[in-house]
Amino acid sequence: TVPDFYKKSNRCSHIMKDAVTFLHVGKSGGGTVTRELRNNRIRISMNHPRPVSGHIRNLQKGPSRTLIINVRDPIERFVSAFRWRLVVLCKPNDERQAGKKGAAHHPLDKCKNTNREEEQMLRETYQSDPNVLAEALCEDSPLYKDAIQDYSKILHSMTLSEWLEFLIDPSMNAEITDDGIQNFHAIPLEKQDNGETLFEQHIENISLHLLQTRYTLQKAKDLIKQKPHEVSSTGKEIWSHSSAKFQNSTNAEAVPPVLSPLGECCLARHLEQDYRLIQTMIMGDGTKQGTSNVVVEPLAEAHPVIRKACLWGSKEQQKLCQSDLKSMLLRRAQHLDRSQGNCSQR
Repeated sequence: TVPDFYKKSNRCSHIMKDAVTFLHVGKSGGGTVTRELRNNRIRISMNHPRPVSGHIRNLQKGPSRTLIINVRDPIERFVSAFRWRLVVLCKPNDERQAGKKGAAHHPLDKCKNTNREEEQMLRETYQSDPNVLAEALCEDSPLYKDAIQDYSKILHSMTLSEWLEFLIDPSMNAEITDDGIQNFHAIPLEKQDNGETLFEQHIENISLHLLQTRYTLQKAKDLIKQKPHEVSSTGKEIWSHSSAKFQNSTNAEAVPPVLSPLGECCLARHLEQDYRLIQTMIMGDGTKQGTSNVVVEPLAEAHPVIRKACLWGSKEQQKLCQSDLKSMLLRRAQHLDRSQGNCSQR
């Protein structure tokens, strides 16, 4: 029976590791996605904190034909990564237990002591404030070149474009064969006007979609519906695996202020490639509806499978996915408009 399937003593799973690859982009809710898939006994190939070269080859040549990736507004991702590293890295005279492991899940009691240079850079060079680094990334800033290098030193700073380089770089996507990637599924993490997100709904729908692909829609619904409550609720706390929860609970500095208009503009320009990638994701099948969603210039030479980012699940799910991704673009549109001049001139 279905309930028996979810018992801890039962090691059976829906094995899809060869067919489906998940690129778990840091500070974008990927831990929640991973936990929910595991709770549903769905086993796919996982990549974190960076892509695994063998998995990328499988997407290029086969047998992996479906790519799942979690997507968050690039600026929010940067701020989250900056603050999270301040939380988990050991500071001078830190009273928490220092070590290599455990800090990510127990930052109140443990800290990571293996990245001293990164911690010192965040705390001293950038004053524990992501806005200081954001403003240093202004193209006319005398600190610009150093800031670019420092940005790359932050764990989870790997951009969305870097994660998907094999689909963006023409020389790399030319290596994709007919046996390689055919499906591209984005799971957006974006706040609505009321401050809530549809993220958990997207995750539930991706599980449903994967099971439907393996079985039938009705069978997939039955598997999700009959999952015991204790399994469904397991790991909900992983959604709180963020800097926001722990920033005021450790001996970390106070929560840094929001980005200044200058910092937001310069950071948007620095991450412009990511926003163009997100724009490409919502172009859909090239119909009039897709072209009406243009906020910034899409990536012309990107592999066409990227345009399928929201073409999965029900029609309602597809609309919600596109709406969330477009929201990320609209919030930064004014900063991405270079016709208005440099950020410092606005």
